Amino acid sequence: MVEFLNILSIVTALTSLAMISYLFFKNRRIEKREFSKAEGTDFDDKRLQLEEDLYRANERLSTSSIGFDLCRNLYNENLHDICLTNHVIDNSFYEDMGFDISHMEVEKDFVTCLMPFHPNFDKIYNRIIRATKVSDFNCHRSDDVYKSGDIMRYTIELILKSQIVIGVLDGRNPNVFYEVGIAHSIGKTVILVAEEKAKSQVPFDLQQHRFIFYKSLNDLEEKLLSALLFVRNNDR
Repeated sequence: MVEFLNILSIVTALTSLAMISYLFFKNRRIEKREFSKAEGTDFDDKRLQLEEDLYRANERLSTSSIGFDLCRNLYNENLHDICLTNHVIDNSFYEDMGFDISHMEVEKDFVTCLMPFHPNFDKIYNRIIRATKVSDFNCHRSDDVYKSGDIMRYTIELILKSQIVIGVLDGRNPNVFYEVGIAHSIGKTVILVAEEKAKSQVPFDLQQHRFIFYKSLNDLEEKLLSALLFVRNNDR
């Protein structure tokens, strides 16, 4: 009987120890999970703040007369990627991204809008959408749908299959200038948009292209609609 009680005591003690260990590690997992959530939330907040800081820095840079000179001086490409070319037409830029432009078809009524993605430009994009809808065009922007992978590749894909490319130069975003240059290089119909008050800040080598300088959002929508209808009517 004594031996049985001793065994029972040992089993009880082991069971209690097992339960205590289970509850301890369970509590640690819960604490760790809660910490991860808090840390993730903190990370998202920091990321949003960083994006806002970058936008503000670019905004200050865009109002400076040295903005473009500074951007040129920041060029720091891998020198091993630079080589001489022996011919005028070279499709390797598109081939490296997986595009065969000789077999690509332009989609009817397809318009791509190139512009900064900051929320401050949402009202401008909404007016562009309205103008394209009234003129029976379908406008797209690379952040309209979620796409995994290289966002630049997806943007170039939109440009390649567009009949018209609209470039919003407000803010002098370097990505937009780069993408507009790609659109020009393949002969797209490009309509450039900028505020009237920023007219003097447009680089002179772009001033020769078709521009819409607007004084208000209503002015932008009316002028863009007129330009799109002109393209539509002349295409017929």
